[in-house]
Amino acid sequence: YKGVVFNEMKGAMSAPSDQLYHQLAHHLFPETTYHYNSGGDPKDIPDLTYEQLVDFYKVHYHPSNAVFMTFGNQTAYELQEQFEKLALHKFSAGTTLYSKPEKRL
Repeated sequence: YKGVVFNEMKGAMSAPSDQLYHQLAHHLFPETTYHYNSGGDPKDIPDLTYEQLVDFYKVHYHPSNAVFMTFGNQTAYELQEQFEKLALHKFSAGTTLYSKPEKRL
């Protein structure tokens, strides 16, 4: 299989220390977010369909998931008005995501 993302992921996972970390985290933290490799496993990339990728993108890469950090002498109202005027009006409302609470260490 060829592809830029696939090869980058393989490279990121090629060091023995990376393999050790991900395997240890997987087994030591089975009920926390540390159980998962945030970048995914390169071996799963060839099975990903275009439709699955688009669906994931639409849910997770949406402005409703964004955090805006600002500073300066403007009110929150003024800033929110600008965000809406310049960008947010171009998007429909996002999907509300619900998740099972993770165990804390």
